[in-house]
Amino acid sequence: MKRKVIIQFLLSMSTLAILILIVNYTALYFLAGGPAFENGRTAAFAERFTHDFGQRIALQDGRPYVIPEGLEELDHQRAWIQILDETGTEAFAYHKPPHALTHYSPSEIAFFYKYAVKDFTVFISRVENNGYHWSYMIGFPAETVAKYFLYISPKNVQTFFPNGLYILIGVTLGGTLIIGYLFARRLSRPVRTVIDAIRELADGRYELRLAPKGIYKDVYRSLLHLSSTLSSLKQHRDRVDRMREEWIAGLSHDLKTPLSSIKGYGEVLAETNYDLSPDERTGYAATIVRNAAYMEGLLDDLRLTSQLKHNLLPMDKRESDVVRLLQETVILLLNSPEGEERTISFDARPQTIPLSFDAKLLQRAFLNLLFNALVHNPAGTQVQVAVSGSESGIRVVIADNGVGISKEDMAKLFDRYYRGTNTAASHQGSGLGLAIARQIIEAHDGKVEVESRLGHGTTIIVHFPQT
Repeated sequence: MKRKVIIQFLLSMSTLAILILIVNYTALYFLAGGPAFENGRTAAFAERFTHDFGQRIALQDGRPYVIPEGLEELDHQRAWIQILDETGTEAFAYHKPPHALTHYSPSEIAFFYKYAVKDFTVFISRVENNGYHWSYMIGFPAETVAKYFLYISPKNVQTFFPNGLYILIGVTLGGTLIIGYLFARRLSRPVRTVIDAIRELADGRYELRLAPKGIYKDVYRSLLHLSSTLSSLKQHRDRVDRMREEWIAGLSHDLKTPLSSIKGYGEVLAETNYDLSPDERTGYAATIVRNAAYMEGLLDDLRLTSQLKHNLLPMDKRESDVVRLLQETVILLLNSPEGEERTISFDARPQTIPLSFDAKLLQRAFLNLLFNALVHNPAGTQVQVAVSGSESGIRVVIADNGVGISKEDMAKLFDRYYRGTNTAASHQGSGLGLAIARQIIEAHDGKVEVESRLGHGTTIIVHFPQT
């Protein structure tokens, strides 16, 4: 990749060098010999203009003069003219500047032709009429056309071409390639760094060492941000995989126990050699049903959390009283075996708070939250449920004065498959209860917050926006 970048850059630099040579040659041609003044009617060059101007000179009574067409051309070019006889004496003048002489010696004529005098560039030519020769000088403004002399040796020119031209082109291209190569290496180094960084990310190595500086600093920052994001995702994925493995191990144990019971009692019921009383058969069958129901509940939890995660669970939302739903949930829990000898206080302000919700699912969410407050705390723990409604929304608070939750457990509390470290050994659960509760609440556009300190209890706050 680095070699391709350098080659492409060198080709671009070579093309640019050739274009520069062409442009320079063209510019030199037009600057040195191209049209020097606007709308020239007779010729494109000042020297040719002067040479051809002899056609605009005529004789009258043996004296030279410029025909009207020639005078217009001189006006148009802002030029002046002097016509001299064979002795160098002025015979005719038009727009002659104040510094111009009326008689010129041969050396003065040569000087005027070679050098610009008083902001005018002078060109000289001659015209013949009836065997008599007249010389004339035409002066052009120096800002319009300038004249410079280049002294060369024809022999050296013949020696220089064509080999010298090839050497000049070769030196130009060679210098361009060398400079371009050095610059391309410097330019391609950060590109190579970016490519190597992308390869490291593709290979799963997210610890990049890049210093955001230079013209690629924004690219480096983006790569570092991407590296940090991928690293966080990897850590989260590893943590979820680890919890899933732990959960599968726990779930296997939870399923193995009731399965062993079902299998054992089923074998006893199926064995004809056992003389069982009707009460024994009924007890064994009840145990099988109870264990089968427990296993069914675990599978239902798995199915429910998967449906909630992928938004596949149809919801039957209807506007109803959320206070009444919470009251029924508290009563349902107190009447269950887990709620025996437990106290849950309830407070609602106002007494009726309307909300659009799926009654079955939302009751399941609150039941999981309340159940969590009971099974993770010792007997005698006080649980308080408070619901309030205002313009900002509906707020449900479930607070207990139990053992609290550690910071480590707080970070994983609502993760799927996670079981708290203070879960009672006798408690069997799927590890999905709180995850399901949060998913149901979020499906109702709500959010869940937890505040807890070890030894000071836990407070769960559920907030729904006002409908």
